[in-house]
Amino acid sequence: MAKYISVTRANGDLQHIRLVDTKEYGYSYFPVLCSDGVTRYAMLGESSDANASDLWIKQNGVKKYVIRQPNIVPPVYLTMGSYRDRYGFSNTGTFKFGAISGTFTYNSKIVTVVMLQFYDPYVTFVMQVDGETSGTYNANVTLIDPDANKKGSIYFSNMYYQSYSKAFVGDQTLSGGDLRDFFLDSNIGKKYIIKVDITKQ
Repeated sequence: MAKYISVTRANGDLQHIRLVDTKEYGYSYFPVLCSDGVTRYAMLGESSDANASDLWIKQNGVKKYVIRQPNIVPPVYLTMGSYRDRYGFSNTGTFKFGAISGTFTYNSKIVTVVMLQFYDPYVTFVMQVDGETSGTYNANVTLIDPDANKKGSIYFSNMYYQSYSKAFVGDQTLSGGDLRDFFLDSNIGKKYIIKVDITKQ
């Protein structure tokens, strides 16, 4: 169930501001401690935002931000898992570790992530596209840690449908960079947002 805070305007009208559970990378927020003890977030934006409210946030007495009513699309979450020297998420064969919650859509079709696995130095990304058993996809996969304001990405090209896995499969090498830092023992059990941008060739 969505959470809101209610604000009484000068004319006596009530205005409801929707809160989100997780900060999305790239946006500004202010925290709200709710009655259930959980801190949630109201999104901030500029007055030119099409879905901004007329409630202003002042900073040092100057109108700085308006409250932006977010168009909420539930994110896909990755819980970092491991199996021996493999990290990420896998739901194939005997290599089952980590967790993915949620799906996303592409051209009105549901896309399910079956694997995002780091096995040094390779990253394997496997996805199922509802109703598709042929063709080729490109995918840019980004892991986001909203609490640390950190992200890392990797690009997979020419992902062909492979009948033995009943999915589109991509492999890429990863030697370093921000994404490499996600696949560490210290991050096992942590929850990240996984953002996938795909295009069909």
